Amino acid sequence: MNPRWWGAWLAEDRKSDRAISARATAGFLIPMLLHMAVGLPASVAVAAIAAHNLAMMDVRGDYRLRVMLLVGMAALLASAGALGVLAATSVVAAVAATAFVAAAAAIWRHVGSDYGLSLSTSSMLLFLVSLDHTARGVAVSSPVWGILAGAGVGLLLQTAMWPLRAQHPLRRAVSDSWIALSGVCDALQAGRPAGSLDTAEGVLRTTLDKTAKQLSGAVRHRRNGLAERLETLSVRAARLGVRVVAVHTALDGLGEGALRQRVEPSLAAVRTSLTNSARSIAVAVVSQQPAHLATCEVRLRRLNGLLESVRARLLAHPEDAGAEMLAELVERVREALPEVLEALRATMPRAGERALFAAELFDVQTWQLKPLATALNLRRNIDPALVRFGARLAVMAGFGAWLYRGLGVPHGYWIPFTLVVVMQPDYGSTRRRAWQRVAGTLAGSLAASLLMMMEPGSAMRLVWIAIGVFAFSFNLKRNVSLAGFGAAFFVVILLQHSGEGGATLALERVGATLVGGVLSFVGAMIFWPVWEHDRFGAVLKNSLQATADYLRRLEFKLREGGALDDETVLAKRRAEAASAAVFSSVGRLFADAHNPREQIERAATLANGNQRVLRLANLIMVGLHEGPGRLSADEARYFAVMTEALAHLAAQADITAASACDPGLESCTAALDTLPSLDTTQHAAAMHLARIATEVRAMLAGS
Repeated sequence: MNPRWWGAWLAEDRKSDRAISARATAGFLIPMLLHMAVGLPASVAVAAIAAHNLAMMDVRGDYRLRVMLLVGMAALLASAGALGVLAATSVVAAVAATAFVAAAAAIWRHVGSDYGLSLSTSSMLLFLVSLDHTARGVAVSSPVWGILAGAGVGLLLQTAMWPLRAQHPLRRAVSDSWIALSGVCDALQAGRPAGSLDTAEGVLRTTLDKTAKQLSGAVRHRRNGLAERLETLSVRAARLGVRVVAVHTALDGLGEGALRQRVEPSLAAVRTSLTNSARSIAVAVVSQQPAHLATCEVRLRRLNGLLESVRARLLAHPEDAGAEMLAELVERVREALPEVLEALRATMPRAGERALFAAELFDVQTWQLKPLATALNLRRNIDPALVRFGARLAVMAGFGAWLYRGLGVPHGYWIPFTLVVVMQPDYGSTRRRAWQRVAGTLAGSLAASLLMMMEPGSAMRLVWIAIGVFAFSFNLKRNVSLAGFGAAFFVVILLQHSGEGGATLALERVGATLVGGVLSFVGAMIFWPVWEHDRFGAVLKNSLQATADYLRRLEFKLREGGALDDETVLAKRRAEAASAAVFSSVGRLFADAHNPREQIERAATLANGNQRVLRLANLIMVGLHEGPGRLSADEARYFAVMTEALAHLAAQADITAASACDPGLESCTAALDTLPSLDTTQHAAAMHLARIATEVRAMLAGS
């Protein structure tokens, strides 16, 4: 046996998946074992499916929240079964209901990146099984009661260990340390009440001591290494806090001189970014969701660019007393960021997974750190890519249902189900999953058929079903081919065991899966026929150019004077629309596994920097009023350097191109670092210009 494979199997990040898979397998087998004496009616089949899916959910957070989520999921699964019964009356009703359940998949993905995919596939499967059994007149009680009974089994398996083993207490303790650090960073902001920093530092120190005590006990008694990695992440919070406060202390020692006025706008952006980054890490360490890790990676990358910008401005004026010392302290903060990210990734068992995530870096307020934020996405605005995905899936699944009911394809409900499993929001993932799913299904069906030719007894069939269910559950998020193999393996044995299948069952299921895979591929070509990375460069370039045009318009208004006009408003709208398109594209780019993570992080960094420039530019726009122009020569130079930098970034917008670096980027960086200090006492636009320059400099550093 390959020692590397065996080492991977024993690795810490797979232990939790094995436990979840074992729990899901038990959930599937319990309803079957309870009814072995009376055969295998269809209600027990749906009960086994419901129990398996609910037991496999890896729900995290507060216990009350977990129960609410599980009960809500059970209600949705039962509703899907009820809809399947009602839709069995006609072909039209079946097609319409199938399209509706498929379209809901986009909503479930929006609400929960971790739970949405499982909920969409399980609800579609239970709907189709209920539809098929009702249409064929299988004499069973309502599938709804079977689904609810199975959901009860899954809920009991989920909660059985809660009284005996607390869920994620160490992660919650480390999360509290990072929340306390965010309080310190927030207290550093200008305008905070006197003594707020002392209070925040006291809270941080108390929290760190409490966390260290809790982790030290776990380190002594646990051998899996997770406690040590969590302890390292908590220590990183302590070290980062010390360095951040050191910068603040050194800055206070400089008084209110020219040096402080020069770097204060940049440091304000750094403090805000530090606060948001610390709170995002607090959420990610508890939720363990790949989407939250991706957000932290982009936030830390942007923070690195801001810190580099501050350091460059300090070193550009070595004649100022204290500039070199302050630059060195800023560099110590920047050097800590890779260590923080490395420590965070080490605590994430699914750090290598891809997922759709909100690319826009909203400010993370305290109320957003409640457990609900780690489980659900409650934003009203759905990503346009998910809207298109829902429409595409509804049309193709409805067509698959028509093939199944209208043409009477045996076991044809696997056609729309394969569509839901295979089809993804982006074309590349759909194409890859289609062939992986078909290959896995073919191999699993063939293996199960060969074994069933041996006419094994009931006990041996249950053992094989358990093996297939475990293989499917364990590989569902790891390997589509192996998951398809496991699913086909246990389904073929299950149906033949229940007397529903014969020698042709395996061929029927393979054929239906093949048709579903082809339809998925065709649907992806019709609705979204290009790779996202092929079009992202043009989207980003358009956004950067629109932002530069907006800044030029603001420069014109400040020079010529006059109140806000329609042309300026139009420039603002164009820039904001282009920025929204970039964020939507970044989300699809991240879900496409074809793109290296480094390229995606760079794309998200530029997108967030561009958006913050727009927000600051809007502050200048709001300050426009009737009267003469008041643009100084230094302010005009700011505008010229920033628009030139955005133009050069737009020229290099294609993150996948292997073109030579634009030499103009280096000259823009040097020009930004040597910009003169602005007199912020004359009007607020000067302060906003200085902050915009910091953001543009950070974009250059992150490019």
